[in-house]
Amino acid sequence: MGTLSSKKMTRTIPFIPEITVFLGSPVGLFLTLRGAHSVFDEMRAVAEAERASLIPCDNDEADPPPVFNVTPIICSPFSLPTKALYNIFHPSDPVAYRIEPLLLPEGVATQELPPPIFLSPDGKSVRLHVKARQVGDQLFRNLGSISNMFDKSIEHAAAAAAAADAEAARKLGNTEASKGDTKAQRPIFEGCIKDREMSFKLGGKTHRVDFQIQPGVIDNEYLSAVTAHSSYFCNDDVIDFLIVNTRTNEA
Repeated sequence: MGTLSSKKMTRTIPFIPEITVFLGSPVGLFLTLRGAHSVFDEMRAVAEAERASLIPCDNDEADPPPVFNVTPIICSPFSLPTKALYNIFHPSDPVAYRIEPLLLPEGVATQELPPPIFLSPDGKSVRLHVKARQVGDQLFRNLGSISNMFDKSIEHAAAAAAAADAEAARKLGNTEASKGDTKAQRPIFEGCIKDREMSFKLGGKTHRVDFQIQPGVIDNEYLSAVTAHSSYFCNDDVIDFLIVNTRTNEA
């Protein structure tokens, strides 16, 4: 079946929604199972090609060409007919899935994915215990990065040895085999989104898609998983967020 419907859609809603809200939605899982990641990557490649075709390359021009943004496109240009989209989920909800990882290159490591935005009415307020947890997580990540430095040094040494072997094979006349190995290698996207501000076209005016409910002070992720999926309409942050955003759009 793929990611597309086998039948063409003939009936659509006769308006463009101001806000589209997913509450504990498994749509991210369904898109993954249907192979949407490769389709989103293809859309990114098409957008790169279209942008490249607009860059002037005529050397005979008297005036220098205008400056174009040649930064690689990281976020897929996939979007929906809505002015804003919010994928709101509880961190312990076993049914809810993120959408943003699908819109990034398939080779991006899990630890490099941008964290979701914490849900709050103004989009900025984060509770004190959540900030303390963030500091602790950042500390553990920094300690882990130190150990990763040694692992990477070993990987670089192994890569250098493999490159030397490949060069020796090439000199012995095994050029075709070495080319086949090169083509089989997958593109490496390590560090491609580091220190970059993510802006997803799917989010519309929000620029982000995934919004995580802030955990409580004594939340237990295993106990919360039992009631997380049925607690969205009872959550004060969700209610306040929807009220503030709907009133803003009405104004």
